[in-house]
Amino acid sequence: MKFKPILTGLLLSTVAVPDPILTPGAIKSTDLQEICAPGYDKAHRVWRNQKQTFAKYNIPWSQHLNYEDDDFYQICIGGDNANPLNHWPQPKIESFKKNRLEIHVCHMACNYYQETGDRDATQFQNMMKDWATTYKIIFNEEP
Repeated sequence: MKFKPILTGLLLSTVAVPDPILTPGAIKSTDLQEICAPGYDKAHRVWRNQKQTFAKYNIPWSQHLNYEDDDFYQICIGGDNANPLNHWPQPKIESFKKNRLEIHVCHMACNYYQETGDRDATQFQNMMKDWATTYKIIFNEEP
């Protein structure tokens, strides 16, 4: 597991980020009209191979309760849930804050599409490349 340093006032803390070689992320769609359609999220939530996710990071399955099998790019912004390159074991302790951000960004994306008609999801996908910085900017607090 790689960690990214984040400057927090005078203290240096870390948050987990996926290894870019093992989990570069995978996009299924950049079309917000498609992504924001009712039922899209449920229809594309197909990943069932959590053991593979943990194995590629050399985390014993016996420790899986300490992690969440997380999507690098969430389905609701066009992430490909079926692709193993989009999955990584995120420490559960951090997953609550990242999940809060994901919900916020997904709502932002669909609201943006409804208000502007712009169907391009790329800017929202880019926000999740560095979730910790995006979290700090949006919520004005450390992840």
